[in-house]
Amino acid sequence: MHKVKKAFCKKALVCSLSALLVGTGFSFPSLKVDAAGNYNYGDALAKSLLFYQLQESGKLSEETLSRTNWRADSGLKDGSDNNLDLTGGWYDAGDNVKFNLPMAYSSMILGWSYLNNPQAYQKSGQAKWMLHNIKWANDYFVKCNPDSNTYYYQVGDGGKDHGFWGAPELVETKMDRPSFKVDDTSANGGSCVTGEAAASLAVASLVLKDSDPSRSATYLEHAKTLYGMAERALSDAGYTAASGFYTSYSGFYDELALAGCWLYKATGDETYLSKAEKYATNFGSEFQGGDEIAYSWTMSWDDTHLGACLLLAELTGKDKYYTPIENSIDCWNGKKEGSNSITITPGGLSFLSEWGSMRYACNQAFIDTIYVGLDKADSTHIADANAYIERTINYTLGSSGQNYMVGYNAQSPKNPHHRAAHGCWSNNLNAAPENSRHTLVGAIVGGPGAASDSAYKDVRSDYQANEVACDYNAGFTGACAYLYEKNGYGSVTTPTAIEETDGAEFVLSAGINCEDKNNAINFVEIKAVVENHTAWPARVTDNLTLRMFFDLSDVIAQGHNPSEMKVSTTYMQHPVKISEFKESDQAGIYYIDLNYAGAEIYPGGQSECKCEIQVRVAAPGKWDYSKSPCLVGLGGTSNSQMSTPSGMQLFEGSELVLGDSTIVVPSPDVPDEPDEPEQPDTPVNPEDPDQPVNPDDPDQPVNPEDPDQPVNPDDPDQPVNPDDPDQPDQPDDPEPQPVSSDLTAAYTINNWGSGYQVLIKIKNDTDKKAESWTLKVNKDDVSIDTSWNVNIDEEGNYYVITPMLWNSAIEPGNSVEFGIQGSKHLGDTVEMIAEGK
Repeated sequence: MHKVKKAFCKKALVCSLSALLVGTGFSFPSLKVDAAGNYNYGDALAKSLLFYQLQESGKLSEETLSRTNWRADSGLKDGSDNNLDLTGGWYDAGDNVKFNLPMAYSSMILGWSYLNNPQAYQKSGQAKWMLHNIKWANDYFVKCNPDSNTYYYQVGDGGKDHGFWGAPELVETKMDRPSFKVDDTSANGGSCVTGEAAASLAVASLVLKDSDPSRSATYLEHAKTLYGMAERALSDAGYTAASGFYTSYSGFYDELALAGCWLYKATGDETYLSKAEKYATNFGSEFQGGDEIAYSWTMSWDDTHLGACLLLAELTGKDKYYTPIENSIDCWNGKKEGSNSITITPGGLSFLSEWGSMRYACNQAFIDTIYVGLDKADSTHIADANAYIERTINYTLGSSGQNYMVGYNAQSPKNPHHRAAHGCWSNNLNAAPENSRHTLVGAIVGGPGAASDSAYKDVRSDYQANEVACDYNAGFTGACAYLYEKNGYGSVTTPTAIEETDGAEFVLSAGINCEDKNNAINFVEIKAVVENHTAWPARVTDNLTLRMFFDLSDVIAQGHNPSEMKVSTTYMQHPVKISEFKESDQAGIYYIDLNYAGAEIYPGGQSECKCEIQVRVAAPGKWDYSKSPCLVGLGGTSNSQMSTPSGMQLFEGSELVLGDSTIVVPSPDVPDEPDEPEQPDTPVNPEDPDQPVNPDDPDQPVNPEDPDQPVNPDDPDQPVNPDDPDQPDQPDDPEPQPVSSDLTAAYTINNWGSGYQVLIKIKNDTDKKAESWTLKVNKDDVSIDTSWNVNIDEEGNYYVITPMLWNSAIEPGNSVEFGIQGSKHLGDTVEMIAEGK
């Protein structure tokens, strides 16, 4: 679902609504507010902080890895498009983009909360995690400011990213992640986003001033640099990549005033305070044409002017800065009208907007926590502020019967709109699994989409109600810290997001494609599909090995050697290297390894998560293959018939991840670099081995290398004319051409609509066994694209064709067959030189 963040321009909206409300009066329902004692604010605080670690991008720290086993390193190439290291920071929401405007707002609020209620974090044991979060975000902002006139404000393309429903660990496999910058010019400035980053860094410098003075100094230097950039530009013209996601509707004066206040607090330089007051004169009014500073739309990532008013009230003591804060307290408590309608539900939610209603309510609660500590705060507004903070946080934690914090209790949401938490493998938010595989501990969901206590539904696809985001948690975190301290602290258990896996990270299904148990030479063909559903963490696998166990006891009893078994592929989704038969620890049971080294298989789509192979195993004579462990219980190959084979094992590297662990055999050999892949055999019809068939429909013959090229079903040897399917094409079909050497070789050329196929047979007419053989083919006569049952190398002007392990030896009077294919048509003859060894 394409998600668009909404904000509203407060300077010119809803005047008509305001006019209707004025004079008519309006009442609010009596509120049902539970006592604070029913809620563990310390537990909620700790979980809210953990959420930020679950949003981390980059190379995860040992601290974070000690708290979760379903997140891993991601976004490790961020900034590489500009030869920079822009790793780190937080993913914004349920997506995988790094939007710096809301990120900086969130980290600024966290730092402000730490400065406001330090004892809450220290006595709860959460100071370590709060400081970790503050440093994680602000270290990233430092990277984003590589010089005095450049700031990278976004990593990832919002549109492309929102088109992929997968975990962050997979994104770089799926798409590029461009980085976007602004500078200090009016033409390409981004004063809103650089100003907010300056505010965050200035706050962080204050937080770390005593505990980490070196990092604090670095933060302060970059805060000054970014503030200077914002002032020189006084423009958001370059802030374009976030449009439609995080457009700054309120402009940049609010961020400049806010950052100016924080820089004054961090430096003591009066110049910054003067600038803050100057920029504050640009704040919008509540009603169009009025002189009251806007108050009804609370502080958010877009509009921070109320935050600036709080700081200016603290720093100057001027009533004009107290007034909008007190007006906002009155408005959100139902005592004052504003241009934006605030509706209070019976359960106690002050509802502003259908998009992130809990976020706005909690942001107002955070404003109130700062107000109550101001020198000139009056007793009435302090009482109202405290009442609002408590009822809002209690509502978030379930006072109305619905909890809005993931992982808090049994009433918590289970299915937030969050890619990583969902654990999907098919790139579809509406597909399996039905319930999220992970608990996104501490996340605050969007909340009710209407002013009703029963409006919320825990439905992942409803991104307005179930989106989560860094800014959704920020105000809530601060309000929880305040209540935890106000209510006398208490014991807190530090939470983790360590989970047991669901046992379904890899899925294997198989069926019997075709078989021959009646003729002199018996074979069985198996279709096997491996699926990567990894989520602890989600990962790209490029080292899978599928092991199949066969019963060769009756083949051996007939005097044959397992090396005489022939293994070939009739279809493979990814290149595979097939081993020779190896003996297991059970009598008569042998196995082959199908190694997918280098094949990237990941839980990022219907095709991307799968690895299908169709493999044919043929005996040198009669063979009762039905006793083979890998075939036990297998049916056909339709979706309804495929089943989980008990006699197969799947390895990730050398680790057994699926299958019977009691079968003791060595771990598979995992090559450092994959060999040249074996090419698939021509798909065959079991009733007519010379006839290619469609692996998805064995009754319908097709070109094995070009499924779009039709074949005449009435005469499979006669290709269909693609321009007129009712008229057969006229392939060149000369008599087999002999090639003279110590071995006899013959070939048949079949030209069809899209190219050619050459079937080649090498026969040993001598009285001695040929241990191996080589065939050279002149490049002037043919261009080979694919082959089956052989290896292809090049030497000068010749292709050098050599056998697989199983078809290298040719007994007297016997032959081997294989084929080559390519584009374009061939002439009547091809120069070939066959040699035996």
